[in-house]
Amino acid sequence: MTDYTTMENRTLYLVRHGQRLDAVNRNWHGTADNKYDPPLSEKGYWQAQRLGDRLSQEPIDFIFASPYIRALQTAQPIAEALDMPFYVDDGIGEWLGSSMIPNPPNIIEPIKRAVDFSYMGLTHPTKIHPIYPETVEQVFDRLQQAVDYLLETYEGNLLLVGHGRVVTGIAHRLTGQAESTFKYDLACVSKLVLQDGEWTIRLNGDTSHLTETVMPHFA
Repeated sequence: MTDYTTMENRTLYLVRHGQRLDAVNRNWHGTADNKYDPPLSEKGYWQAQRLGDRLSQEPIDFIFASPYIRALQTAQPIAEALDMPFYVDDGIGEWLGSSMIPNPPNIIEPIKRAVDFSYMGLTHPTKIHPIYPETVEQVFDRLQQAVDYLLETYEGNLLLVGHGRVVTGIAHRLTGQAESTFKYDLACVSKLVLQDGEWTIRLNGDTSHLTETVMPHFA
């Protein structure tokens, strides 16, 4: 594989999914087939659209999403805005901490969901898979392995759509800074740039696209 650290000026965008339906409908879990895989709320869909607007002019070469439905629903409008497919990778899925997810989640495989996501590509094979349950250090290790594999396998700038700990955990491992350094608001964007073999932070959990009427631009 290619040593991605020798490639100058690579950019990694990290995005958290939009608002979950169960955050506004507390009764959702009572009838859900899989209570660990809630979809986006109406506001979450709006946030995903704003992310698409925000990222539409960015030099992104590949999009990867967690297999959870809220991440797929967030990735779809981004992929549509960029007019490119997004691919599902289990390695950037939710943290499987037993205190947060008491039982192993039953996440539907991508090929069975592709009919609902016109921009989902099916040619990417996941290499790193979560193993339930995970400690914090174990999820950090899994995220590190997953992002290393993606960066080594795919050239150019990558966008990863995942969860709060995906955003903070990957940023923590790549930059060496404490996880608490990084923000993880819903529908946020973080931007890391690789220069001289070191990752630097250009955006940290930014959400200005959710509040400004004029679309902001990256530095």
